[in-house]
Amino acid sequence: MSRHHLKLNKSKTQLLPLGTWQQVSRLDLRSTNFGGLDLEFCSVATNLGVVLDTNLSMRYHVNQIVRSCSFQLRKLQTIKRYLNKDVIRSLTHAFVCSRLDYCNSLLFGVSDRLMAKLQSIQNCAARFIEGGTKFEHASPLVRQLHWLPVNKRIVFKIGVIVFKCLNGLAPKYLMDSCISKTCLPSLRSSNLNYLSVPSTNLVVGSRNFAVVGPDIWNNLPQDLRRPGLTLAQYRRGLKTYLFEN
Repeated sequence: MSRHHLKLNKSKTQLLPLGTWQQVSRLDLRSTNFGGLDLEFCSVATNLGVVLDTNLSMRYHVNQIVRSCSFQLRKLQTIKRYLNKDVIRSLTHAFVCSRLDYCNSLLFGVSDRLMAKLQSIQNCAARFIEGGTKFEHASPLVRQLHWLPVNKRIVFKIGVIVFKCLNGLAPKYLMDSCISKTCLPSLRSSNLNYLSVPSTNLVVGSRNFAVVGPDIWNNLPQDLRRPGLTLAQYRRGLKTYLFEN
């Protein structure tokens, strides 16, 4: 910051310790001096609209998504009678689905309880578009709209990022996480276009893109891993595969 003649703004700066709950509980510091400013540690911080907590449980972020989407659905409900179905669907995508999809790759591996909260919002959005009652089962409505369930939308997002990494369409720091097994010593699986999956000892480590991305890729059918596919062909094939499985 000094090199670029920038000044640290205390009101916009947060210090967030990250680690397992055992590691964070052993932290004795409550504040530290940084750039001449005394800054206190916080338990939750927001970065680019994503709410992070010390254990990366994403609980606060999911709760914020649920509150925001619920608010948008209530507001849309007040004008629904004046709109046709195409407009209702467009507005729902713009104000609800976009929030569910924003940075959703960070939600891979969150608890079933948090995933159920997100799915309930998608179900409400499907009922809102299709005119279903709150007691009506939402799964047929979600499928009728050709929407992937929330957990599969996350897998879809990560799968697309991996494809972009392998085809030079992603940032280098992500591409470096996708190491082909053909780069390793000769393996029987090297001609199947598999990626190397690093080992990890922590649950939060298993949610790392370097682990999750290659693992999702390796579990795709070989037709989706073959060279020569365009991004549009891959996206179409991946969505069809996730719908059917």
